[in-house]
Amino acid sequence: EEESPNGDTVRNLLSQVIEKVLVVRITKFIRVAYDATSTTQSLNLVHLSNGLIEIQSTTDRDSILLKGILEAIIEKFRNAIENDLFIPIGYPKALLKNQSSDHAVFFQRQFWGAFKLYFNVLAWHGILSDAFIVETSLSSVLNKYLVISLGVMASCGEHEEVCSKCSHIIQVLPAPWITTPTNLEIKAGSINSMVYKSELQRFSNFLVRTFENIRIQKKCIENVTRFVRKFGSEYDIRSMENKLHESNK
Repeated sequence: EEESPNGDTVRNLLSQVIEKVLVVRITKFIRVAYDATSTTQSLNLVHLSNGLIEIQSTTDRDSILLKGILEAIIEKFRNAIENDLFIPIGYPKALLKNQSSDHAVFFQRQFWGAFKLYFNVLAWHGILSDAFIVETSLSSVLNKYLVISLGVMASCGEHEEVCSKCSHIIQVLPAPWITTPTNLEIKAGSINSMVYKSELQRFSNFLVRTFENIRIQKKCIENVTRFVRKFGSEYDIRSMENKLHESNK
């Protein structure tokens, strides 16, 4: 005759059932109600997902249930990029320079809406794959929508504002991307992917093209140069270091 499960076994089985039901409900909530453009919802969901990942019994990274959650999140971000982002580029410069005009207000709102989505995607670094994070936050949002917006502002002569916004963009990048890995970290495999580098070099190229031939505050030059040194080409680095040298004279 088979022995009856002891109390610990019953509790473990019950815990697993509860966890699975919870994960299924979370997945349904994401598909129905999660707003990928909401930073509050995104950060709360990131925190919750990290907690689920730590529950090894039912939600390891190979779990079908966990994959369902991540796939639902990915779908939400892709839909947000397709349906929620828009940068107006045909406004006359005079209207954009007038900060109180409806055109300027709408333009700025669209920029910050795109920035929020960029930030929200980056918040999933370490949970979603680097390939998806790069494709979405850098390839799609940064180097298309945000750069287009910054380019329009630069064409209006708003270089100090562009520099300020670029600082926000750089500040929210994941720390592992902007910190040079040590040889020990590379050997240990802690740096999983460098796919972000080429996209950040594209942004670096934009910074150099925008700022190398105009007068801007020294602090802005220093911030741009610091970023370009990490991701720019040799030509880009030389260009910004020459500009920095000139500003120190």
